Amino acid sequence: MEKQLIIRRIASSITTLPNKKDWILLGILFFLFSAIVLPLGFISHFLTVESVDFSAATIFRCFVVTLITPAILEELFYRVILLPHNSEDISTKEKSILGSISLIVYVLSHPLNGLTFYKIALPTFTDPVFLFDTTLLGIICTIIYWRSGSLWSSVIIHWLVVGVWLMFLGGGTKLNLI
Repeated sequence: MEKQLIIRRIASSITTLPNKKDWILLGILFFLFSAIVLPLGFISHFLTVESVDFSAATIFRCFVVTLITPAILEELFYRVILLPHNSEDISTKEKSILGSISLIVYVLSHPLNGLTFYKIALPTFTDPVFLFDTTLLGIICTIIYWRSGSLWSSVIIHWLVVGVWLMFLGGGTKLNLI
């Protein structure tokens, strides 16, 4: 991939802000994600409601850190760099192929991360429910990114999902962050 294309995609995605229809779609996608993931997570015991006895500073720090990584960094790579911006002229077939490749790489990066850099997370990152949730999140982030052309729309969904999971639904405990 040429450097100019990457720079153009990053610049376009950062300077494009979601419009009213994008915000509505973001809300609908977040609702659909929650309607699927929450029941599955609770039935499978992958998700657990944790009593939050964290300080406001701890919660704030968690949400700031998760905004940077994974939300911004993963969305920059898996959506913005790997996928065409909505301003690019590309066929639906090419878009589908690139979207599928990006999704596969995104999902597989989690178990690979657990095998290499973050070994304590391997049981979580290879859990079928986690992988299903990650796949669904990747699809939703791709849809909202392609619709809006904005990095910020996919970052917001990614950030909310990860932050809530880590702080309130057992993710922080599973990953030994809490």
